[in-house]
Amino acid sequence: MPQRRTRDNRMKETLAKIQTLQDIGRQVERLRRDAHALSIDVQNRERLLEEKRRRAEHMHQQRMDNAKTADATQLQIEEAEANIARLKVQLNVTRNQKEYDAIQRGILSNQADIQKWEDEGLVALQAVDELAEEERHLAAETLQAEQELRKARDELELRVKERTKELSQTIDTLQEEVRERTRLEQEVLRIGELERHRIGRDLHDSLGQMLSGISCLTQVLHRKLESKSIDEATDAARIESIAVDSIKLTRSIAKGLNPIEQSPDGLMIAMREMASNTENMFAVNCLFDCSEPVLLGDHVVATHIHRIAQEAVTNAVRHGQAKNIRVALAASDGHVLLTVSDDGLGMPENITTSSGIGLRTMRYRAESIQASLNIGQSPTGETIISCKVPMEITDDR
Repeated sequence: MPQRRTRDNRMKETLAKIQTLQDIGRQVERLRRDAHALSIDVQNRERLLEEKRRRAEHMHQQRMDNAKTADATQLQIEEAEANIARLKVQLNVTRNQKEYDAIQRGILSNQADIQKWEDEGLVALQAVDELAEEERHLAAETLQAEQELRKARDELELRVKERTKELSQTIDTLQEEVRERTRLEQEVLRIGELERHRIGRDLHDSLGQMLSGISCLTQVLHRKLESKSIDEATDAARIESIAVDSIKLTRSIAKGLNPIEQSPDGLMIAMREMASNTENMFAVNCLFDCSEPVLLGDHVVATHIHRIAQEAVTNAVRHGQAKNIRVALAASDGHVLLTVSDDGLGMPENITTSSGIGLRTMRYRAESIQASLNIGQSPTGETIISCKVPMEITDDR
């Protein structure tokens, strides 16, 4: 019992470590989402920067157009001044008052046009100055936005690197702890199985022999007392019967502690006996199917496979209320495949998170021998539990 409680506590600690790894995974996912949001913000800033650049180009083009307009206005002013000079020459030459008046009106008209063009030129120059000032302001804002963008990127990269480094170190530490704990749990399980085998052998070899001796002595005593017609002969017979029952119980306990013989075909023999005992104890049909011999040299691996099959059959009878059970054992493609199917009520929907001791024990035993355990249903509704063990595990251990 202490070993079982210790094993359960270690299993709970391992589940807590796995939960911590999942929390770290969720933190990594949140960091990725933050990075994605910051990336979107960076893209928005880049688009805003691109709009400002296009606006600056448009303003520059307007300034160029205004400059051209100013040049054209200056040219018109120069032409008007030339006309005025020409009219003044004509004014000095002419003697006709009418011509003088017409020339004077032309001069006044040209002067009005010149004033108008000068005003337009001033307005154009002011517009050019305003555009230039706005362009300088836009350039300063663009430069500041670029600097902020680079700073944000640098900060994001630094935060991501630091957090990734911390998470990597934490994950490495947790993985190392999980590996070490798994190794220790496997060692505890292996030692537990060896201790069960030793206790089973001691019960069979020591206690069983002693009980057999008691049974023989009691049988002799019963015959002597019966031959002398002594009343205690009945008590001796009762003691003999109890001794025989004790021998059977001892052998049954020893068989339960050490169900597999130390031989390559021990697993097949134990499976066949388990199927027969299941039919006799629970009044169900339990078929063992092994068309080709499956020989395992590793007694510990064979014991784990047998315990998994035993637990699956027990669940099918007690919880699934199955009437027909099939236990199949085969070796193919470098693996040993155990399959237990039944026609019972099936497994619960939340089978992946089930806290049942039996299911957790099966998973734990499968992990200890590097096997894969799958629980599902066939198209016809049968519950199927399969355990696939690499053949090299059974050879190397």
